[in-house]
Amino acid sequence: MRKITLSILLVLVIAALPVGVVVAEPTPPGSWQQETYSQWSISRFIQTELTNQWWSSDIFPNSDPTGGTQVVTAFDADGDGDIDLALGRWQHDVLYLNDGAGGFSLAEAGDFDDGELFSYTMAAFDADGDGDIDLLIGYSGAISSPHALFLNNGNAVFSRGEAGELDDTPMESSALAAFDANGDGKIDVLVSAVNGSTLRPIELFINGGNGRFTRQDAGALDDMPRRANAFATVDIDGDLDLDLVMGLGHEQDAVFVNDGTGRFSKVEAGDFDDEIHDTRAIAVFDANQDGYLDIVAGYYGDRDALFLNNGQGLFTHSEAGAFDDEARRTYTLAAFDADSDGDMDLAAGRGYGYRGPDSLYVNDGAGNFDLAATDVFVSGSQETFSMSAFDADNDGDLDLAAGGYAQFRIYRNHWNDPTCVELSYEGLSASDGDQFHESTYPASLLLPFDADGDGDPDLATANQFGNRSSQVYLNDGAGAFERIDAGMFSSELWSVRDLVALDVENDGDMDLLAGLYQQGTANVLFLNDGAGRFSRGNAGALTAVQGDTFAVATLDADRDGDEDIVTSSLVNRNVVQRLYLNDGHGMFTVGDGGALGAVELSAWDILAVDIDGDGDSDLVIATSGTGVILLNDGHGRFNEIDAGAFASLRSGRVAALDADRDGDLDLLASTIVGQFKLLLNDGAAHFSLSQTSNLQGVMGVEGWTLLDVNRDGAVDIVAGRQNQTGALYLNNGNGVFSSAPSALFTDFATSIVALAALDIDRDGDEDLAAASSGAKAMFRNNGPGALALFDAGDFSDKNGTLTYAINHLDFDRDGDLDLVVGRQQQRNGAFRNDGAGRFSRIDAGDFDDRAGKATDIAVFDADGDGDLDLVVANGDWPYPLTPYPGVSAEPTSRNALYLNNGSGVFQLVDAGDLDDTTQRSTTVAAFDADGDGDIDLAIGNGPTYNGGGERNQFFLNDGHGRFVRTVNEPFTNFSNTTVIAAFDADNDGDQDLVLRSSQGSASLTLLFNNGLGQLVQGASGDLWRSQPSFTEALVPIDVDGDGDIDLAVDNDQPSWGAPAQNSLYINDGSGRFTRSIAGEFTSDSVHVVAMAALDFDGDGDMDLATTNDYENVPTPNILYLNDGTGVFSRARTDAFGLASDLLVALTVFDADGDGDTDLAAGGEVDSQIFINKNRSENGSLTSTLITPAIVDPRFGVSAWQAVQVNETVPPQSQLTYDVLNAGGSPIPAFSNLRPDAAGRIDLSSLNPSAYPAIRLRANLADLNTGPDFNDRTPQLCSWIVTFDMRQGHVYYFPLASHSAARAQ
Repeated sequence: MRKITLSILLVLVIAALPVGVVVAEPTPPGSWQQETYSQWSISRFIQTELTNQWWSSDIFPNSDPTGGTQVVTAFDADGDGDIDLALGRWQHDVLYLNDGAGGFSLAEAGDFDDGELFSYTMAAFDADGDGDIDLLIGYSGAISSPHALFLNNGNAVFSRGEAGELDDTPMESSALAAFDANGDGKIDVLVSAVNGSTLRPIELFINGGNGRFTRQDAGALDDMPRRANAFATVDIDGDLDLDLVMGLGHEQDAVFVNDGTGRFSKVEAGDFDDEIHDTRAIAVFDANQDGYLDIVAGYYGDRDALFLNNGQGLFTHSEAGAFDDEARRTYTLAAFDADSDGDMDLAAGRGYGYRGPDSLYVNDGAGNFDLAATDVFVSGSQETFSMSAFDADNDGDLDLAAGGYAQFRIYRNHWNDPTCVELSYEGLSASDGDQFHESTYPASLLLPFDADGDGDPDLATANQFGNRSSQVYLNDGAGAFERIDAGMFSSELWSVRDLVALDVENDGDMDLLAGLYQQGTANVLFLNDGAGRFSRGNAGALTAVQGDTFAVATLDADRDGDEDIVTSSLVNRNVVQRLYLNDGHGMFTVGDGGALGAVELSAWDILAVDIDGDGDSDLVIATSGTGVILLNDGHGRFNEIDAGAFASLRSGRVAALDADRDGDLDLLASTIVGQFKLLLNDGAAHFSLSQTSNLQGVMGVEGWTLLDVNRDGAVDIVAGRQNQTGALYLNNGNGVFSSAPSALFTDFATSIVALAALDIDRDGDEDLAAASSGAKAMFRNNGPGALALFDAGDFSDKNGTLTYAINHLDFDRDGDLDLVVGRQQQRNGAFRNDGAGRFSRIDAGDFDDRAGKATDIAVFDADGDGDLDLVVANGDWPYPLTPYPGVSAEPTSRNALYLNNGSGVFQLVDAGDLDDTTQRSTTVAAFDADGDGDIDLAIGNGPTYNGGGERNQFFLNDGHGRFVRTVNEPFTNFSNTTVIAAFDADNDGDQDLVLRSSQGSASLTLLFNNGLGQLVQGASGDLWRSQPSFTEALVPIDVDGDGDIDLAVDNDQPSWGAPAQNSLYINDGSGRFTRSIAGEFTSDSVHVVAMAALDFDGDGDMDLATTNDYENVPTPNILYLNDGTGVFSRARTDAFGLASDLLVALTVFDADGDGDTDLAAGGEVDSQIFINKNRSENGSLTSTLITPAIVDPRFGVSAWQAVQVNETVPPQSQLTYDVLNAGGSPIPAFSNLRPDAAGRIDLSSLNPSAYPAIRLRANLADLNTGPDFNDRTPQLCSWIVTFDMRQGHVYYFPLASHSAARAQ
């Protein structure tokens, strides 16, 4: 079984910031929990509810403010697998423990939070080698103090430790780095400090392994006194030790290379060290994706700078777009993939004198950085000194913590990326309908095996860090997994470092052996009952060992037909490698393993494979110091041989493959710094490093696996990369790998720590199981789809007419979003989501018991019990001047409050003044008007049948769901109101109101909130000049990405008497609005009925969907795409645009749980759901080269047979296809071919001698034609080519799984 690889491409150490580390032996790769300064993959942020006006008093209490934070460090303090936060502050450091969902509670941290000193630098690492993360603090201020080491007891309680020479001298710390300087597997410390105004040399302290440090001569580092503000430890010269990039104050920056023993020499670094700056922050990463590490420097009072590496270690000052366009005062930098496009972006925290918001810069992939929307960060004077990116809520993406002079903040990542997941030309999409995806049981180990003996692969999951539940998931044979009660394996909590499956007792089923860490017992055997239930078994000497096990491998060492075991363990503080021989009945004795026992270092991975081709299993062992190869003599005695280049690698994981298809097994290793190394076998088990693999530039590797993605007979690589999207590397069959064009897992997670290849659905290709922090997913080999009308179960029935109100909420707390609809003169409805976008109607209690006249539904927690309740505004729509036949002139329905019991059953309750009188209500806005923490209500009332109008009403909530009507003029003076929206117009932190009323001048009216709930009318720019006589929808939306809220308004008149049209009003940030030309949105002449904002295309800006009608004549609904500046263009017409019913209500939400935004619509005839699959425009799809010889190089094609096309469209076969020669040119007589009714194209007349290899092209332009296009899903799932080989065998070759979403 493979272990997770520790992948530290770089470690950034910034003045006043925490540092990154390499984990010391015996902690295996992947156990490093500090997530502060490596490469981060964050997308778009919103500020978490823990801070600013949403901050929670029990998280950051007023009595303990989080201002004055100098340094933020993210690490796993309590060993539970999620990331906690240590804040070094000007006084009184604090530790916040994460509940796994992003909720933080202040912890009692022992000695760590007892002091009152000014913490300036911080590092989190395992100082004493006990497997948990300790803290080292450097102080500043008027009184110099020694550095302080705080040792963790494993439960986040820290005691002051004795750190040897590291804490023997008072000093003011300015920069700190913790890393393995001398290659002994223990974490050392580099310090820059001053004594008052006296500079000190840079000092290196070597760790003795127990947290006691001694000074060591560091070569050129300590030649002269200097003050460093920023360190970055990174392998700059590619020799697998960590070098140093140093940012200095008021002198030239410098690069020092390590000789491997901790002695550093200064090297020429080109432009980087040519000039003098006051450098405060350093980030090292591959900015332009050329495979070399570049340097970004943040300066105090100067322009920041990008230095590109020429591949020889010389750095050239390069233009970096908006990042370096003006002088700033930068204090901190965080490099991460903000937009999930595979390149690294930058967040910058600003210091004194630059008091605008912090900045996010988006990389175009070539090292040009554009300023992203400023709404990412809180505006105002922040003076941010420290930033740390980490996964706060275990949702698979990285969030951002920022600390400084003002309040500490967490920005939660809410990037919505609807793009499909694909493996180059074969897609991978998340498998639906199973329990493997559940986040309740996170995993860092994945083991495919047949648990129940039914012939398909099941999955066992386990966790390497912290005592957590292990699980078994049974496969139904079609790729859907059900979690089962796996007996003792899943009933107890384990910290499993390695897991293997083997038939211990020779009874025909697969048992499990777990190597445990810090459990007392080193190895535990779980015996299978044949159905996947496991009981703990006695395996003799194997299970009697007391200690810790790091790696396990199974093999038949003595060739007696049963499976033996090799382990690497720590027993009585001694590293031992042991061979355990099986007696055939599951009892093991220690065998004579020969040279196996002489391996001194603990193994991070053990691979059992026949490396020399003699028929027995040899051993390939990856350790923290060297690579070892042991050949088996056939009787279980092993002899060490010269391992060639593998011996010099410090690898975290190793796998065998025939990369160059020469008949012998090569090795692929990932090093402890996250680089791939391909080692080619010369046929005699001697390995040399490949110079042509194209893998040399791959950085940050974490979990990875081997599989033949495209079934061409060559083994490919799928890799999760640290805080980046995953990657696919395709093998050309000669051991040369090319990166596939599409990033993997973009809609799942970054930092994939475990991957396993298995054929979950028995279709002959390999699928993938993946695990990240707090998330798991199964990826099936198929393709994505397109925006299409979706069969949503009961919700799409034809019985729900006159739906004029619709909203979404998770009413049953199962994690997906459900729907509620309000209807006219019919029963309301509640629909439960199955998680895949299919809805079933439920009994919702009082909510759907009676017919009403619903016009709007507000969703919020009315009574403060934690679940979401409903307020229904009741009136008549669309406000007829005469009653409906048989309906009285007065309203028969009052506004109503329905309280949720937590499972989606709603009870009608007495809501105080809210339901005291009958009103003809039309619209409701729910918001906290008076800032007391509960939700109040503004209700707009419409016209009466006699032509008059009811005045608006305003209600304050008492916190328990009883509402008191208040006079809130001028809002309550308005009547005949059709729409209200609440939003912060003037950026003062409270919610204001905009409304359309036909009273008086009938303009749009903006009412400003004074923060206490009193609404006053103020200057609003062009809004008061509007004539919204027909306005039925207005949407607050930030169209231009400037951080303030603009307004999209339908059916507006620029002036009295002018034709009605849509309008867009741009906010200047203070609540003054200017009418703007917004492309087709403002030029189209349509009568809009409903409007909603959504990010349809996943580009980070907000688009608009409108449903349209004019004098009861249906016109197409329209989806308008935003270019990011507030200019909108129509998207291609699809099922939404051509919906035949008049849709009068819209809500946007993720119906099918795929991470993008879908639409639900209520109409006069039907309710519908439109699923977002984000297809692209017209084009064509061309396959890769179809060469039958790839299937078996000994034979050629004797006859082409057919192409089987799989289009998931009704009716079948609407696309035309071209057959191309190997060069890509159409073959005469084989163009514009249309498949038959069965989806087949006959190729039998194609001459195999003239065309031994072909390509296929699908013509997507055909999707625009045909009478049935409106009902079609424009998706080509796959094409399968069949042909005969000269041996008479028929080969089925699934070549490509494509979609219009990837048109080329």
